[in-house]
Amino acid sequence: MGALDDATFRVFVETLCWACECERGGSTGLKMDGLNWAFRRNVTETFRLLLDLKMLHINEGGEICVSNWEKRQMSSDSSTERVRKYRAKRNETLHGTLQKRPCNGAEERRVEERRVDKTAGKVPVSPPTTPEFTPRRLSDTPTIAAALKWLEDWKKNGADYTEAETRSAFLALEASGWMWGKNPVTGHRAALERQIQTDRTKTHHGNHGPNGQKPNPRNIGIGITAADQTKAILATIARRKAENAK
Repeated sequence: MGALDDATFRVFVETLCWACECERGGSTGLKMDGLNWAFRRNVTETFRLLLDLKMLHINEGGEICVSNWEKRQMSSDSSTERVRKYRAKRNETLHGTLQKRPCNGAEERRVEERRVDKTAGKVPVSPPTTPEFTPRRLSDTPTIAAALKWLEDWKKNGADYTEAETRSAFLALEASGWMWGKNPVTGHRAALERQIQTDRTKTHHGNHGPNGQKPNPRNIGIGITAADQTKAILATIARRKAENAK
């Protein structure tokens, strides 16, 4: 075998694989006229060389066989019988385990009975009654009439809040469920006054001029307002139209 070149040795190894798959005492089940198709290449000359070297031979049925197959493939090398015994032993063990496994239904019932005995006779614990755990009722929230009554008191103390601001703040708090973020409102009167101040801040800083236009930052500090800028643009457009008309 040491005298074989790489291509011939590769073909011989593939022939051994064919004989092993065939499991017919070294026969590959191949004939000379079907070798090229089986190996997907031209191997006729290679097989003739292997036949001349007595490494292969042709049996009575015309099939190519591996010479001295019994010496190359001992019967002990076959794993078929070993696998069959292992599977039979595993199935027997598994079947015995399933038959011997006790039912745990009775144990589960005993555990449930002990759990019931431990809880029997105990007084259920009531939820805490502290203000932070007491659920808010609809009657806890003020009405618009109470908000207007607070407005009268604020005006007596010098506040300049208007009825429109009070109603708007009341509706905003009512829509949010009288919540500040994730926290419930605890002082409704203080929350209403804070909402009025928040609305005033948004009104003063949210609008940019009477037309609602944001001024150009390049014109800040030089006395040009958004209205003046608009007038300048319109004048430029009118002048260009007049020039084009000429």
